[in-house]
Amino acid sequence: MSGKLFICCSLIVVAGLLVSGCCGCCIPTDPGTPDTPGNIYSGPGTRTDIDSDLVGAWGDSGTMGSLVDSAGNYVGAAYSGQAYRFNSDGTYMYRIIGSGTIIKGLVEVHGKYRVSGDQLYLYDNKESFYPFAGEKRAPTRDEPGQDETYKYWFEDGTETLALRSIDSDYVERFHRAE
Repeated sequence: MSGKLFICCSLIVVAGLLVSGCCGCCIPTDPGTPDTPGNIYSGPGTRTDIDSDLVGAWGDSGTMGSLVDSAGNYVGAAYSGQAYRFNSDGTYMYRIIGSGTIIKGLVEVHGKYRVSGDQLYLYDNKESFYPFAGEKRAPTRDEPGQDETYKYWFEDGTETLALRSIDSDYVERFHRAE
């Protein structure tokens, strides 16, 4: 029971941090000159490669299933929550927190983004991992991450952001958090 309470509180903290804009100091806010070829850059306030409907906080959370011990006995529910914050300067932050078998802790990715048509490009990514107590995997900070490309669209007006990786048919949906 205390594990579930810890996970729920952690999800609330992550959502609160994203909505409040906390940790914005960890993300570069000066867009500078993009390093990626083909990126359209026209300076702060006039970015033609930013979708203003995308700017803001987006999140989702829920139960993923049950955790069992080696004997098959139920030991708790696996929870996860994930959120994005897209800033108007072309930077973003993604956080996922989980208590399952793949993620037991908080993963944080920050980098830059741009859009072209219905494609969302995430690049110059840095990944950090903050494990829960007892996790065997060591924490990491600002390790280089892979670029990602998604097809994106909005549902319910602009209240739901749908993302589909170009390498998959699986669609993830995130709800506006502010």
